[in-house]
Amino acid sequence: MALPGEQPIKVPQNEVSPGFLAAMAIPILAGRDFADGDRGVVIVNHALAEKLWPKQNGVDREVWIDREPHRVVGVAANIHAVQPGESAYPYVYLPLWGRDARDPRLFVRVSGSAAPILEQLRRVVVSVDPDVHVGQESSLASRTEMSYQRERLLAAMLEFTGAVALLLGAIGLYGLVSYQVSRRTREIGIRIALGAQRRQVIAWIVRQGLFAACVGLVVGALVAWQAAPMLSAFLYGVGPADALTFAVVFAVLGGVAVAASLLPARRISRLDPAAALRDQ
Repeated sequence: MALPGEQPIKVPQNEVSPGFLAAMAIPILAGRDFADGDRGVVIVNHALAEKLWPKQNGVDREVWIDREPHRVVGVAANIHAVQPGESAYPYVYLPLWGRDARDPRLFVRVSGSAAPILEQLRRVVVSVDPDVHVGQESSLASRTEMSYQRERLLAAMLEFTGAVALLLGAIGLYGLVSYQVSRRTREIGIRIALGAQRRQVIAWIVRQGLFAACVGLVVGALVAWQAAPMLSAFLYGVGPADALTFAVVFAVLGGVAVAASLLPARRISRLDPAAALRDQ
């Protein structure tokens, strides 16, 4: 398509009948929808209107499509025509009537689940014209799910990998902090022998364990923050540096660090100071 007297550009198109935009919940921002018998007219999306007529009204403008003039009768909202998360790009709708449409599809908006009435819709279409072949009847949700099997598989793999990494990190953190506490059994015994209260000893041990864990968490968070943008192509509806995700990881590993420090500390604080002093 092209503006009069300008070089043409390639724009994805869809040939639709009146009511398609309403059925697909695509609002018309300016102008009108197609009407029966429309020819030589076109509906452009907001991205194309801004590209051709920035900050101006695109309705009643003239564009050339396939070397024929068309009048813009409406401007529709942008949609994700290929995949979720993509940036809006120019898109054009042409009236189905008068076009050589191949492999057409019928969309029906229903209330509730569409799956139970698919066979009924098929019988209705065939009753109008028995020669019409109806195949691949399905709900839009199921077709969308099939279209994104690769993305869903990658998301499941990333989710599993993240869960395993979090589990291994928690196990490693617990083992490291517990080992550090157990190595200080003799020191703890000396503190208790010199009059330190058991709750003071426990609080001291927990602080020491949390300090080491916090250093690791801060370093790990900085590395994750820098590496996260590499996953942006697989994310939708959430940023690569999502604050909630980082907060959950901090909470889980912080809880593990507290447990890893508290449990050995409580056990060691109950030891007889003489036994703790003999610990090697």
